[in-house]
Amino acid sequence: MTVGCSIAIPIANLGNAPLNLGISSLQGDSAFTFSAPTEVVVAPGASVSALVTYTNGSPDGHNAILTIPSDDPDEPTTSVLLLGNGGGDYERPVAAVD
Repeated sequence: MTVGCSIAIPIANLGNAPLNLGISSLQGDSAFTFSAPTEVVVAPGASVSALVTYTNGSPDGHNAILTIPSDDPDEPTTSVLLLGNGGGDYERPVAAVD
């Protein structure tokens, strides 16, 4: 059975100057698809959304990374980790506690 879902990921400009978005990319499992505004200017205080869709057709789980480039001087690239149905072969971090 194939199950799918979608989520809107907000891209907000919290700065005082216009934010120029570049061309977003998705790397990883093809169970994820996206639609994101590209080469768009986001005004200060405004936001736009990227729409990510996940379609699960297998019990193995999936993972991908959505990368959103911009001209933000502090964070020129923002990455969003996408995990579906357990994340597949994604290696979760292990905490080291003394």
